[in-house]
Amino acid sequence: MGQWVTRSWQSTHEGGLRRRDRRSGEYVAYVPDPLVGVGLALTPDTEGLAAQAEARARAVNASPDLVRIGRFLLRSEAIASSRIEGIAPSAHKIALAELGSRRRSRG
Repeated sequence: MGQWVTRSWQSTHEGGLRRRDRRSGEYVAYVPDPLVGVGLALTPDTEGLAAQAEARARAVNASPDLVRIGRFLLRSEAIASSRIEGIAPSAHKIALAELGSRRRSRG
């Protein structure tokens, strides 16, 4: 099990940030135990479930229906990734970008 440790941070920023964001101070960090050398032991039931999930994922991946929705899935993943980064494009902007990329690719 990891542990919580108190650390100190010394700011080196002189400008470009708000004053409160340039402040030095202490913070509490979680330091996990290293994973190197730790064995992974699965029960036979868990191994069976993992094999079943892998087989189902392979079947879905081989499905011709996946090709039809591939572009939608890719776009959905890109939107979700952008939201994690604090960027939230609207559906309208995405549609316009998609239309623009098709026009350029057609000449």
